Amino acid sequence: MLRWAMRQRDGGEAVGQIFRIAAAAMKTAFGWLPHGNTGGTKVGAFRPMPVAPELQRLIDAARG
Repeated sequence: MLRWAMRQRDGGEAVGQIFRIAAAAMKTAFGWLPHGNTGGTKVGAFRPMPVAPELQRLIDAARG
C-alpha cells in the first residue's frame, strides 16, 4: 500500500501507511491486529472486517 500511495503521489495515504507499518510491528507482538482489516487509511486501523470465505480457507490452511 505504501508503494501504491507513492506511485499515486498520495501524501496522506503514504503518511498513513508509514504510521501503519510502524504500528503493525508493535500490534503484531501483542496480538492487536484486527481480523480482516484491509490496511487502507480510509479504514480505521483497529476496525475488524469480514474475510471472504475462500481467503479464510487459505489462511486456515497456512496456519496448519
